[in-house]
Amino acid sequence: MKALISDPFVTTVILGTLWPLIQAALDRPWWTRGRRVALVVTAAVVLTVGAWALSAYPLQVELLAGQIGKFLGFAWVAYEALSRIKIGGVSILGWAGIITPGGETRDHYQPRHEAA
Repeated sequence: MKALISDPFVTTVILGTLWPLIQAALDRPWWTRGRRVALVVTAAVVLTVGAWALSAYPLQVELLAGQIGKFLGFAWVAYEALSRIKIGGVSILGWAGIITPGGETRDHYQPRHEAA
């Protein structure tokens, strides 16, 4: 637990890996791709700055920029993996949106390839 607070890399890996599930739970059907991308970039900056501020590392722009890049990289890898793993024909990210309030319901869920 101490490494989670003192090392921003560990925090960045954990937050970056969990972020796609959090964003899927927050997602709304009317959100555009641009809004989703802006949200993940904003989350990367805010969460990485927060993790860095709580860490024992000195202020360095290079370190902060590297951690933001790592967050985005881990978020992208987690998004790709979670969107490809299917349960009952629905991706894990789809299920995260279905089981949280405000998203699509299972009855109304239609995969993009069938929507055309």
